[in-house]
Amino acid sequence: DTIIVLEKIFDLLEERGAAFIATTIHEKSEEGFFEKSDYNKKMKRYRKKWTESELLEEVIKVGFTIFDKSYNIEPDKNKKWINLIVTKHPSQLCVDKENGF
Repeated sequence: DTIIVLEKIFDLLEERGAAFIATTIHEKSEEGFFEKSDYNKKMKRYRKKWTESELLEEVIKVGFTIFDKSYNIEPDKNKKWINLIVTKHPSQLCVDKENGF
């Protein structure tokens, strides 16, 4: 379950920790085995297809704060990616000149 993976990432992060999450976003939320359409082998794989609002809601529900959000578009593959930098303790995530962060 993808929520369990997000929760595990949150639990493993140290204080002041941040993580990078990138995935394609879709019009419709689905989860299961899907054939990869832009791959030359006909192979099914398990995946979660997120809508943007669903992903953002779940990331926040797990306890993350979204520090940064950006997008990449692959028009030739008809894909839109969302890239998130999420933090565990946003109030502590700042420039720390002494520790280089």
